[in-house]
Amino acid sequence: MFDVERSAPEPLDDIVEQMSRRVSSLSPAIERARAERPRSEIVRAVPIVVSRPEPPHPHPPRNEAIGEITDYESLISVCRARADELQLSRSNIDAIAGWADGLAGKILGSASAKRVGPLTLEPLLAALGLKLIAAPNHVTLERHRNQRIPRDARQVRRPRLRAWVDPVC
Repeated sequence: MFDVERSAPEPLDDIVEQMSRRVSSLSPAIERARAERPRSEIVRAVPIVVSRPEPPHPHPPRNEAIGEITDYESLISVCRARADELQLSRSNIDAIAGWADGLAGKILGSASAKRVGPLTLEPLLAALGLKLIAAPNHVTLERHRNQRIPRDARQVRRPRLRAWVDPVC
């Protein structure tokens, strides 16, 4: 039937030896690539640092207010005046704010075809280099003193956690 001596596998030691030779040996191409070759001298470039003085800012920082904003019309008026002060065209404001062509003209134009909203206020202020600072208006506060009714502290809802608002000192 079955001849055990003829089909018997090689001894286990021979198999282990063959496997270890195959694993540890590298292909001839890799062996040739690993051979020592004369290397040319490598010259490394040293970066040269040139320090240029920053040009003076065309509009030095100021602490005074540019204008007083009490309603939407005064906001647009201040933005128009700031664009004129910086000599920015409406198309340049569009490019800086990342808007479609013509939007700044529609917002700041005399016809006011578009209005400033929650998505356009921040890019408009950034393009014009403006920030809004809230300040108490004592005149209107006194005018409406008799109309104010204190709120019931038990009815106040806890505010959700939002971004930190830095109080202006």
